[in-house]
Amino acid sequence: MGLLINQLFNDFADGISGRDSPFEERYRNDPVGFAEEVLKVELWEKQKEILLSVRDHKYTAASAAISTGKSFSAACVALWYLNTRPNSKVIVTAAPPERQIKDILFAEVRHLHKRAVDRGVKLVGRAPQQMQIVVDDNWWIRGFTIPQSGSKEERIAKFHGHHAAGGVLVLGDEANGIPQAIHEAFDNVTSAANCRILLTSNPFVPSGAFWNATRDTDWNTVSMSALEHPNVVQNETIIPGAIDRETTDKRISKLTRPLLPTDDPVENLIFEVPWTGERRVVNNPIFCYKVLGTFPWEAEGALIPMSWFQRARRNYDQMLEDAYAQGRELPLDLPANPIGGLDVAEMGSDSNTFCARYANFVLPFWRWNFVEPNITADRAARLGRTLETSRINVDAIGVGADVAPALRAANMTAYGVKVSWSPTKESEDYKYYRLRDELFWSCREWFADEESAVPPDEEFEADAFVWEYEVTRSGIRVTSKMKAKERLGRSPDAWDAFAMTFYEGGEGGRSAHGVRTETLSRRSRPSRRLW
Repeated sequence: MGLLINQLFNDFADGISGRDSPFEERYRNDPVGFAEEVLKVELWEKQKEILLSVRDHKYTAASAAISTGKSFSAACVALWYLNTRPNSKVIVTAAPPERQIKDILFAEVRHLHKRAVDRGVKLVGRAPQQMQIVVDDNWWIRGFTIPQSGSKEERIAKFHGHHAAGGVLVLGDEANGIPQAIHEAFDNVTSAANCRILLTSNPFVPSGAFWNATRDTDWNTVSMSALEHPNVVQNETIIPGAIDRETTDKRISKLTRPLLPTDDPVENLIFEVPWTGERRVVNNPIFCYKVLGTFPWEAEGALIPMSWFQRARRNYDQMLEDAYAQGRELPLDLPANPIGGLDVAEMGSDSNTFCARYANFVLPFWRWNFVEPNITADRAARLGRTLETSRINVDAIGVGADVAPALRAANMTAYGVKVSWSPTKESEDYKYYRLRDELFWSCREWFADEESAVPPDEEFEADAFVWEYEVTRSGIRVTSKMKAKERLGRSPDAWDAFAMTFYEGGEGGRSAHGVRTETLSRRSRPSRRLW
């Protein structure tokens, strides 16, 4: 086989042009052979399945767990299609921010192309540029960023007119975040029978165009689970840079629990750990997209819809990318002074967690493990001075009671907050059972703002999805902290610190106007435990 491939390269290398390809006859219907023999890459079974699906189906959706190789698979597809279909066009795009396409998907394309060329393989096209490989005006791969502004028609227009005699392949990476209007544009440019669409994504949110594609019978769906990846199954590095057993074991430990005899298989998502045979229950929905490669469930009473959280994550990445392009560390137009929130560690594995929120923009969290109140206060004071916080709200239950006074002694504006206090506000539309429910509802309203932005933080992300709410006669009530700890297997420290930033009252549970709200009477409270 090696002699045959070498002869193929020698026979056709000098004849590459905008009219023919040395790889068309041998590899047109063999994308896996092209990847393994020409690009010299090792694919695992699900990656091969993606390549073969693109060959056999007009529409393919690849729903992948974290770090299982979806973008790498798409890059292999792109080079196979370009090199085996003269006068074809490959449109490569991805959900914002721009680095998703430039530094991830197209970077894989460039890397694979360069490796092949360095071995003496003469792939079609001139040397890759940052986001294109061009043979001629009618035969190319190009990266297209998704417009962030303009009307629907203007955004679609960027993808119009790219028809080709050899066919058009559209690759949409992180398709869960690609707007519906752009998906419509994909359909417009792939109307011919020889065209293909490949959408790849981590299945974050059970809604939108990518979700719909995985449920549409016109689409072939490939699911990539970390539990099936060779690195995880064999517990050794078969494919460098991909998911590993250690990381997967940690996620299993954090996001699932052992199956109990009383667990109803209808009410619970149950899976088996292949290397131990243990059956476990998924108790946090992010396990679905991080490990199983499937869409998570979303509770009817979810406090924070997943679509809101993922939008806030994309906003953060885009805002930082724009800031860096301007030579800045933080986005423009942020308030001068952030609000600080501090959740104080009690004992064990809890950590002191500090959150700084500039209106709609949250900085990465700070964490430390000292439990002495004076050390915690000193660390928080130094953070507050550096960030020039307008105030620091401190969880004052337990050992946290001594931290806010210590911060004030250090000349910081700080308030101790007990979430068991009565609410500080209510309206005709909403009333709350206690202050904790008010703060958590403020978190929900904050995420509802389409401009809110949160940093990447796996624990905070897991925290966000454990909360549910119910409207009772005594007001809105949110999942108890005890129940949240059971689901997470730890304390939701980052979420508690974030919620602290929404307290607007003063000391002792007083509202912004200095009037202490009335405590709910025992008679007005529900007689049953809701959570």
